[in-house]
Amino acid sequence: MKKLLFVLLIILGACESQNPFPYLPYQQQNTSEVAYVKLAKSIATNSKGVIANGLNYVELEVLAFNKLDIGVPLYDSKNDIIEVQTNGKNFQLRYPFRFSTTEKGSYSFRLKPNSIPVRDVNIEITAIEPVLFRPTVLPVIFHYFNHTAKPLSNSQKDSVSNYLSKLVGWSNKDFSNLSGSIDPNASDTGIQLQMAKNDIQGAALTWAGVNFIETGGTSFQSTKDFEDYTWQNCFWPPKKYINVWVALAPYFDPKLNGFSWAYFPDFIQGSSAYPPGLYGVMLHQRSAFSSLLSHEIGHMLNLFHVFGDCTRDADECADTWSYYRTVYDDQSKFSIEKTSCSSERFISTNLMDYGPSWNNTFTLQQALLIQQTLKECSFLPTKRNGYIHGRAFEDAERPTKAMVSDKTKLVL
Repeated sequence: MKKLLFVLLIILGACESQNPFPYLPYQQQNTSEVAYVKLAKSIATNSKGVIANGLNYVELEVLAFNKLDIGVPLYDSKNDIIEVQTNGKNFQLRYPFRFSTTEKGSYSFRLKPNSIPVRDVNIEITAIEPVLFRPTVLPVIFHYFNHTAKPLSNSQKDSVSNYLSKLVGWSNKDFSNLSGSIDPNASDTGIQLQMAKNDIQGAALTWAGVNFIETGGTSFQSTKDFEDYTWQNCFWPPKKYINVWVALAPYFDPKLNGFSWAYFPDFIQGSSAYPPGLYGVMLHQRSAFSSLLSHEIGHMLNLFHVFGDCTRDADECADTWSYYRTVYDDQSKFSIEKTSCSSERFISTNLMDYGPSWNNTFTLQQALLIQQTLKECSFLPTKRNGYIHGRAFEDAERPTKAMVSDKTKLVL
């Protein structure tokens, strides 16, 4: 038996010394050998532009490939140099290749040749003038529905009030660009939410910003039930309050966390105290988190989803990536990395996107659209509509951030 195994090993060794598939190259390719390099934008900050505030940045990267055009992931680019040209001036960008500026204009990036061949790829990035918006404080009243038969105790109301107050604080970070976004177009929107201090009659609220509603254990059976009830019982004047109804939504699916929605300002003009329909946010009690509140108030302020069917720009904002959402509805394809309608890969960060996403970004174009809505909508608590605190805020209530630039433009 041992002799048989020995003979078999000899035969196998002989076979290995020959190419058993003569129609395939016998010599194995060295797939780790770099044949060429080229410049690319990092997927994390992929953008055609960057706000020229000296803080936002676009990150570039050097990609290496072998002779089979397969990426070589362990390539060390720390010694590479990127040449930058703008307005007749030239300078160099070194590792980690993060580009930021305070000068608006067009910038061209090119990888400087070294000992490794370079596939010449020029990258163009536009630096956009930053905008600082005059702050607008919007008082929020949360109408919190208790769907249990037993009334809430004061300690329970304290807990609800504390959480909703924190929710507003977290959302304010979203609107102030303080939620950790690295999107090159991320912007402070000028919006700040504030827990309302007084009720409709002007009396101080026992729990600031919260109107508790006891339902006796009942719940809404349809959207119409919800809208009829809120219209008659807890729709406070929208020229003085941002109405947020916190309830168990109708058609609740136990398999999901619940869903929320908002009402767009379709009736943007009007002289009456109330619009012809509800205007506010329906926030599901089982999914009441900060990015969702920011998302729904974004809808209230006329922002659309960043995704669609790729037949047009989904939200009409040039600095957000539009993409085909249906592709990602399949949970097996859930990914924070997405592909835009223009075939650009990007990381989802926008607050007007669905998950998976970082959900921590409003862009400059979105901020400008919000500001336009503030100017034109007749049913928001702004100075335009007679709300004297609509353009005022207390310094202690607003998160601070270094001024972006002396050249910052102020929009009223």
